[in-house]
Amino acid sequence: MLQTLKGLIGLPILAGIIYFGAQSLAARVEAELTESAGRALSNVGDAIIDVRTKVSGRDLTIQGLAVSEADRDRVMTAVSGLQGVGRAIGEIRALGTAKPFVLDITRRGPRAIITGFAPPGQSRTQLREALATLGLEVEDRAEWANGAPPIFTSLAAFASTQLGALDPGVARLSDATLSLRGETRPGVDYAKLLVAAASPPAGAKTVELDLAPAAVSPFVFSAKFGAGALRLEGSAPFRDLGEIRTAAPILCPGAAISDELAPAGGAPREFAAAIAAGLRALSELRQGELIVSDRVVTLKGEAKPASNPGESLALKLPQGYGLVLQLTAPAAMTP
Repeated sequence: MLQTLKGLIGLPILAGIIYFGAQSLAARVEAELTESAGRALSNVGDAIIDVRTKVSGRDLTIQGLAVSEADRDRVMTAVSGLQGVGRAIGEIRALGTAKPFVLDITRRGPRAIITGFAPPGQSRTQLREALATLGLEVEDRAEWANGAPPIFTSLAAFASTQLGALDPGVARLSDATLSLRGETRPGVDYAKLLVAAASPPAGAKTVELDLAPAAVSPFVFSAKFGAGALRLEGSAPFRDLGEIRTAAPILCPGAAISDELAPAGGAPREFAAAIAAGLRALSELRQGELIVSDRVVTLKGEAKPASNPGESLALKLPQGYGLVLQLTAPAAMTP
């Protein structure tokens, strides 16, 4: 009887030993299968993206995105023959093709956000690294897809370089074309940026450049007129610069023009119209100076006989602009 009781007491202990031993063996088998699968998958290169493995007993499940149907088959062949695998289960989706292949990079302050489509391979990692070297915090929301042209990786690197000169800025890659929009950062040479941005890698094309120079404040334009010469200095709205340069010889006919204007952002609305009205009034002086500083227009100098440039300027200024007149009458002629 005593021997029977001892045997009964020992049964739960034995069962526990067997149970925990089986659990330990199962964990070891699963760990070995996971390691073997990792080695096999490392040999298929970029055939599968975002790969994940799950092991349950001797069943091995592979999840991820295959670059093609053929790559999916190649991955499953690589793991199916592994020693110890009972079943190899493929939960692998083949990548679709994006047409057009569009990727957007948006930079605002210290952050850059990537959206759209990214091709398989290393270009996505390289793009993130390039943006990070600019000191940007990168958020990658892009989706994997096939369909990128061969030039895409080089074009993405080129776009990231241009975004280093912009804040805010947006670069859109659509197949082999690039569009850039944004505002030039302070200290960046606007003219050089325009030239650089219009010169992408061979095989690509810049189709849109909507870049504003850095904003300046106060926004000041000046023109000095006298002795048959007109000197233009200061800042001019970058979108209206060509129009101002064309209008100057018309508004001040016969004057020899020297142009030191710099394109800039941040001009008040209708600034170009205020310049045009001011130049017309300046031409009515023997000599003088026009200053447009934000929304205040100052006209000073010596008026011509029988002229009233201040009155005509006051009538033609855009609404919201103030006027300061510092005019002297023409000197009296000595008989």
